[in-house]
Amino acid sequence: MADEAFGLTSLAVAVLILVAACSSAPAVPVHSAPTACKDFRNWFLAIDGNVTSGKDSSTLTAAVHAAPSGALYRDLSTLESNVQSATAAKGTGLASGERLLALETAQTVESDCQSVNPG
Repeated sequence: MADEAFGLTSLAVAVLILVAACSSAPAVPVHSAPTACKDFRNWFLAIDGNVTSGKDSSTLTAAVHAAPSGALYRDLSTLESNVQSATAAKGTGLASGERLLALETAQTVESDCQSVNPG
């Protein structure tokens, strides 16, 4: 009888540990190329092609975070960095070059999105 009670207690403890472990696990973000591309397009439309506007940067950041690893993620990350550089360069001699670089990177991201989700 004592062995049976010990076995049930051990089983209950094991179940409680399993439940606690499952409930405290952090949420894993879902990486999705279509979501990343949708966020990118929403960002680009919001800025109306003006990469130095500083508008809606959170949408571009969301696109980077949604992108799966690979070319799309790399290009979106580069775009985010280039946009920050172009915005910081406003009013300097570097502004036009930085803006052009950001626009070229945006074209690369658009190409990535077309290859991931043709049509």
